[in-house]
Amino acid sequence: MRAQRIVALVLFVAGCVAVRALERRGVPAEISPRPVLYLIADTEQEAERIPLAVTRISDSEEIKVGQEMAEGYGLTSLQYENDDDPASLST
Repeated sequence: MRAQRIVALVLFVAGCVAVRALERRGVPAEISPRPVLYLIADTEQEAERIPLAVTRISDSEEIKVGQEMAEGYGLTSLQYENDDDPASLST
């Protein structure tokens, strides 16, 4: 927890120093947190894809896991007409 606070403090101080430096130079661009937010969003989006690339499972295993999850949420009314074709759902 302490290391996270130190990292957050360092990033905050670095951001303040960067803003101050840009203001002193007279850069005509608008200073906003938007680029940093875009960077964070892009990084999160890419990080979400890592488990999908690392953990490959077959379609039948994915369907089985999905059915188990649906049963866990009480959604057992959805049944497959053909176990090989998940696109053929009947309610």
